[in-house]
Amino acid sequence: ESDNNELCTIYKSILSMLGRAQSQSTSSYAERQQTSAVYSSLTLHLLREHIPTVAQIQPGLQLYHAALNSLGRHGSHDAITKLLNDMKDPSPDKMAYQIAISSLAKCGECLDATQLLHQMRGKGFSPDIVC
Repeated sequence: ESDNNELCTIYKSILSMLGRAQSQSTSSYAERQQTSAVYSSLTLHLLREHIPTVAQIQPGLQLYHAALNSLGRHGSHDAITKLLNDMKDPSPDKMAYQIAISSLAKCGECLDATQLLHQMRGKGFSPDIVC
């Protein structure tokens, strides 16, 4: 149990660092987009493949929150929506919805953010944030 908690903390830190990784400010828009796509793919691979199979840990909400944050920092709005909709065990909680809504709004995906807000309310969660 203690080892799993330590591994979860390490993986949460890795996912958070992936979200903070930025390409050089002097790189072109296309290079930044490509770099973001690589980091987003790596984030999803860690969450869906590596952590469950290699570390043999079922990702919990904290890891999903870190992954959603990471994807949001890279503007991966399609991946955010897909990850949130694919969450079954664990199911999305209020924080997962809020992270996704905030990230989508920052990416300029206001329609998707609004749809998630309605979905969130339909699940019985009241938002703490203003979009």
